[in-house]
Amino acid sequence: MSVTARRGSWRRLTGGPAPLPEETRSGWLTRRHLEIALGLLWLIDGALQFQPYMFSRAFFVNVLGMAQMGNVPHLVALLNHDISVLMSSHVVAFNTIFATTQVAIGIGLLWSRSATIARIASIAWALGVWSVGEGFGGMFMPGMNPLEGAPGAVILYAAATLVLWPRRSEGDAVADVGLLGGIATRVLWTVLWTGTALLELEIANNAPNALSSQLTELAQGEPAPIAAMDHTVAHLMFGHGTELALLIMMSQVLIGSWVLRPGTRRLALGAGIAVAGIYWVIGQNFGGIFTGQGTDPNTGPLLVLLALSLWPRVRAQSCCAVSTRADAQGLDKEHVPSSDHEKESTPELAVTDYQNEQAHLVGLAVDHHDSDEADMSTIYSGQKASKSKANTPTPIGPSD
Repeated sequence: MSVTARRGSWRRLTGGPAPLPEETRSGWLTRRHLEIALGLLWLIDGALQFQPYMFSRAFFVNVLGMAQMGNVPHLVALLNHDISVLMSSHVVAFNTIFATTQVAIGIGLLWSRSATIARIASIAWALGVWSVGEGFGGMFMPGMNPLEGAPGAVILYAAATLVLWPRRSEGDAVADVGLLGGIATRVLWTVLWTGTALLELEIANNAPNALSSQLTELAQGEPAPIAAMDHTVAHLMFGHGTELALLIMMSQVLIGSWVLRPGTRRLALGAGIAVAGIYWVIGQNFGGIFTGQGTDPNTGPLLVLLALSLWPRVRAQSCCAVSTRADAQGLDKEHVPSSDHEKESTPELAVTDYQNEQAHLVGLAVDHHDSDEADMSTIYSGQKASKSKANTPTPIGPSD
């Protein structure tokens, strides 16, 4: 049986095109490709951790000291203090472990055979660093907002790992085949964007000069081009902090809520990618990776990764049909479901319809064959009668 016949038989039996592999249907936007991108981000984190500043005592004191600021739980503050004292006395050893662990996670995600172990390590490491090392991403610090990286990049590594953890083989988006599933991932997107939008209600974020002051402070230590960009934007925003905070909050609420509706899902995801890119360039300064003290690219790339995992994919459709003798003669055409009831018929009914169709085609072929035999018999009888008449002798009688 030819490939065309096999695909046509599958369509008649199931009411739809033959299934295709995920990689064929999805093109470049596949779960595996996004997981490789996540692994590359982990490799960047590990490479940044090998910077000379990270091997200094100042790194542990500053990072863990910032984690204790704000209204973090008392037990977390005590734990951070004890860890900072311990690590400050063995800086090189601990930082080497940190950097090597992140590089190992990245390599593990790039290699499919070790991806499962790398996913487990990724979640465990991210949760530990986010809760203890970063003090829950600085969410308890006054003035923290998404422009500066709330709720913390490291927690998004754990979320992305769960979203990209394979569980199913079919879905309209990459997140649909992941461990969380499409619905839970969309809810996560909504909570992430609307939750951080509420941070703009703090007085420290919506004061007239709040945003301008934040950008001016973030420019410190950056290369000259990035610092000049921050100062320029800060000058333009001077005195408009309240209006901009309201605009940011409304935009994020729409991005978070519109993803729940299929009609506005692409718009919400596209807007989320655009806003995340603006945050990453202006407020986050590419994660501070050009300062020599940045530990990760910050939340911008991870928000884009989550958006791509939710982006509806276009499936390839099979348009091949079975060519039969009846189709060639115009006696019967392939049955195409014209209603949702026919498309949702059970496989048993589909098999019965297929058998009835084949019996009908065989009957038409038999009738056509019998008609051909009848025509041939008539022609043969006529030819035989003509020959018999020609061979009959002419009677000889008396002439008149």
